[in-house]
Amino acid sequence: MATGVAARILGVGLTVAAGALVLGRTAPFVATPSGFVAEAAAQSPPPLDHFQCYQARTAPGTAKFVPIPYLVASDQFGEWRFSIAKPTDLCNPANVDGSDPSAPSHAEHLESYQIKRVPGTGKFAKTLNQQLVDRWGNLTIDLLKPERLMAPSAKSLVSAPPAPIDPVTDYFTCYKIRTSPHTPKFAPRPATVVGDQFGSLSVNVLKPRKLCVATNTNNEKPGAELHGEHLVCYQVKPVSSFTPVRAYTANEFGSETLDAKKPFDLCIAAQLNPSQPTPTPTFTVAPTATMTPTSTAPTPTPTLSPTPTATFTTGVPPTATRTATPTMTRTPTPTATATPASRVCTIGGANSKISLQIKNAPLIGNIRVSGALSGSQTLQFFGQDSNGVRQIVGPAGSIVFDPVQINLPLGMDPVLVCVESAGIDTTGKIDCNGGEPNRDMQVRVDHDTNQPPGTLGGLPQDPECDDTRIDPANNVSSACREGPLSSCNLNSPHPGLCNSPTEYVESGTFGNGDMRVSEVLTLRLVSDKGPDGIQCTADDTYSAPATLRAFLTTGTARATIYDTNGIADNLLDHVTTGCSNCITQVTGAPRSCSNIMGGQGVKNLRLVGALPVIDVDASVGDAAVTMEIECQ
Repeated sequence: MATGVAARILGVGLTVAAGALVLGRTAPFVATPSGFVAEAAAQSPPPLDHFQCYQARTAPGTAKFVPIPYLVASDQFGEWRFSIAKPTDLCNPANVDGSDPSAPSHAEHLESYQIKRVPGTGKFAKTLNQQLVDRWGNLTIDLLKPERLMAPSAKSLVSAPPAPIDPVTDYFTCYKIRTSPHTPKFAPRPATVVGDQFGSLSVNVLKPRKLCVATNTNNEKPGAELHGEHLVCYQVKPVSSFTPVRAYTANEFGSETLDAKKPFDLCIAAQLNPSQPTPTPTFTVAPTATMTPTSTAPTPTPTLSPTPTATFTTGVPPTATRTATPTMTRTPTPTATATPASRVCTIGGANSKISLQIKNAPLIGNIRVSGALSGSQTLQFFGQDSNGVRQIVGPAGSIVFDPVQINLPLGMDPVLVCVESAGIDTTGKIDCNGGEPNRDMQVRVDHDTNQPPGTLGGLPQDPECDDTRIDPANNVSSACREGPLSSCNLNSPHPGLCNSPTEYVESGTFGNGDMRVSEVLTLRLVSDKGPDGIQCTADDTYSAPATLRAFLTTGTARATIYDTNGIADNLLDHVTTGCSNCITQVTGAPRSCSNIMGGQGVKNLRLVGALPVIDVDASVGDAAVTMEIECQ
């Protein structure tokens, strides 16, 4: 029965109706104990991944790391002799603010080890006034001393994986750094959304504390010391909660069982003292007057000094496998005033849920069933126009939602759904002053338009069953006749009935802080959780994916079904005649622009959606689905 319920929701209702943002997305790699190394795609060649690093310790009761007394490490600053004391961090390839949605599926990780200089060998001399360029801009830094070695590693959440053979990712020697005196400091970046194989979390990026440079260890990777792709590691403080994870790692130093305790560093691909490409008419990066280098560092060409935006993604020194010049793939922000304000909505709490209102179902009558919702998404708020309206964009890569389970009565199997971004950015608007039209939405269908509307209403009679409607995003919804050859209702208990197109009725006026957004998502039904018993993981059995466009509002969203279950003049609507206990309408809550731009962001913002679904299942009938999300 659960398969039928979800199949109808996915296959018919959600492809045409509103509000499915809140169902949630969990990609196959999120929070799963499956063996990522065996199942993940091979890591792509440069540019280098970003990495989310977690403070990690050897798990209690497992074999301890055996220190390595001597290792030769060569990098661009010289050749050093280190002993390796113990593991300190586990670093997962990461999708930072939607920059690379594929990164969490990459196989190669980094394990970080504490290192010490071998007594009697060469000592590192402080290296000052080095120019650092990453996705967040320019810094002038001093390198103080080496303190970590990062080794390319395999990782699994099930058992010890085999160590990677000839990994693409380099070894890295990590140096403690500081911002050079009398140069601009790093501006902290609040609520940065990071997705990796442990899930998604929001972190405040506080300050840079390590620079990790490509390294040739024991002369096993000659030429690595010339690579220009490095990592700058920023101290982070999690905004969202993190549950410790046990992981199994393997690299050339052996296999280990680690407990990842908490997010610690976010390591971003960077360049150190990049050479300057020849300017072209098609790409000019504005100069940054405040980033003048000192006399001991290479002087950048003034017209090509990157502004503090994400502009460079690859390293620059030439090698056999690395690009000789930076690949400029991102459009720089024209001015500081054009930069949107990013806010993370962490979905959860008692008010975040998806509900089905069912009417006249056999044995159970009128009943409402619900499932909890959780996850997060970034919303970017752009400048305010003369009418007080700000446009909203939500990067597709920032949508990360947890598995959804809707429990049904009488021992029926629950509905299990996984949702992920369809790769299209969310769009919408918020009215900071009020006055915009069409805040509220009623979404309605008629189960039988063979007959004219009854006394309780309905859509126009359509004996040809060819009527159409246009949704708010200008997509077409068409009528469909039930039956064995139908494209909309193959297993219908009402062959011959004409199901109307879905009709959207917009009304109401925006108040201060009211918002509407539209989003495109992909949903999959889970019919079998697989051997690990965890929903939305790689070993599950899924339905074919269904793509939908969702509409959400801070106003009211209402679902209405006429001729419910194919019965003439049987109305499924909010607390109406014949269904006084039915709930088919939900109400959101706005958030003023001043509060959104303030310290608490979108906290307490509430978005809602609704949709009618015909013939959810033969044993249930029609259902009005409502969705509610609240930002915590």
